Amino acid sequence: MKTRLSLIETKKSLEDRASTLVNFMSTNEVDAPNCPFCGKEQELIAVPAGNPVYRPCDCDGMKEYIKAKNQLTELYRLIEETGVELDMCSVSAARSLEHCHLGERFRECSFDNFDKSYEETAFKTALDFAKNFPENDGSGLILVGPAGTGKTHLAAAISNYLVKELYVPVCFWNYSEALDHIRRSFRDNSGNAKDIIQKMIDSPLLVLDDLGKEKRSEWSDEQMYRIINTRYIDKKPIVITSNFDLEQLVGMLDQSVLSRLFGTCRAVKMNGIDYRLREYLPS
Repeated sequence: MKTRLSLIETKKSLEDRASTLVNFMSTNEVDAPNCPFCGKEQELIAVPAGNPVYRPCDCDGMKEYIKAKNQLTELYRLIEETGVELDMCSVSAARSLEHCHLGERFRECSFDNFDKSYEETAFKTALDFAKNFPENDGSGLILVGPAGTGKTHLAAAISNYLVKELYVPVCFWNYSEALDHIRRSFRDNSGNAKDIIQKMIDSPLLVLDDLGKEKRSEWSDEQMYRIINTRYIDKKPIVITSNFDLEQLVGMLDQSVLSRLFGTCRAVKMNGIDYRLREYLPS
């Protein structure tokens, strides 16, 4: 998988190789009466604008120089291509962020600005999940705990890392809002419901925020099962956040959905202090 980091490393490696060749070539004056490698006299073939041009010597040293010169031309081409690819990926990442339903507040969430002093285990688990995503085999995360412990921040940090660093598209939804969108589009027959559901099914990573707050119905169970089951079959990971603990979720979700989620997701309980209230609470 081509990632931002791998492209940057590739470009740097190409530039280092090019620099080595340039240094090698700059120390040898090949347009000279005598070959800089073997000392043999070189044939003068032209003097355009007063600058003498010599036929290259046929010694091994000159052959190595010419080979290096050709390699340098190819390296410059690859460096330019890699730079263009980096630019294109950056544009693609920006576009992907615009369409992943990650709210403006959460687009700035990262692992760097997460206060891990209260939730170090959850932080490491989420970071490992993001960094190892290219090798993911369908394993997901369920982040549970009280409001304000940073569950959505970590889910958003995973999303931002995947989009900005790995160029992996993400579908991020508050689950209640997703159901409302789907329900309304069914009512007005706009056709958007199918698009929303299909995107939730197809996206390399699906994030469902605040699971459990929605009012459960037979219809919502059907939508949830369709999404989770299809992703389960296709080994596509999902990240879920919920203010309810696992025992409470058992009574809130369809049994078939629970079986698939608990069978593929690692549950992480977050017990920190509500970060929005910390400054108001006694130390």
